[in-house]
Amino acid sequence: MAKLTLTRMAGGYLTTAAMNANQVLLEAALENTVSRDGTSPNAMASQLDMNSYRLVNLVDAVNNQEPVTLAQANVLASTTNPLTQNTVSAALWPKTSQETSAGVTVTAGWYEPNDPRRYGATDDTTDGAGGTNNTSAFADAMSVSELELPIKFRGQVGDLSVTASMNGYGYGQI
Repeated sequence: MAKLTLTRMAGGYLTTAAMNANQVLLEAALENTVSRDGTSPNAMASQLDMNSYRLVNLVDAVNNQEPVTLAQANVLASTTNPLTQNTVSAALWPKTSQETSAGVTVTAGWYEPNDPRRYGATDDTTDGAGGTNNTSAFADAMSVSELELPIKFRGQVGDLSVTASMNGYGYGQI
């Protein structure tokens, strides 16, 4: 069944009225479509029947309400206990090519890349008077970011001091 049926025009004095009626029908039909470029309105009002066709070229899920790709599902399925913090974070935040090139070890993959906590930094203040030494974690974050992306460190960290040499870049010290 056709979604849009237009009035056939044969000429004569009623042609203008039929053309106007067709324009109204066309406008209503276009407002009822999903826009490929995101032009509003662009929200589904009912289920989308794919008629046994696949959705292709999906990006890997990073938010709770996004579909998981088969590659991500296979990573989770290949583990004995797929729903641990480490296995889920490995599927959602895999080791980046920059991390591999920098030779860093990801110890807490549930933090996003360039966050020193991903490389072992903590806000622990129980390790003596000065707390935990996070020098290597911050050095790893800086070597991954190559000074082009911000180094991220969110959360309560208490007293934090970092000294870093920016050899050859002329930015001084942090």
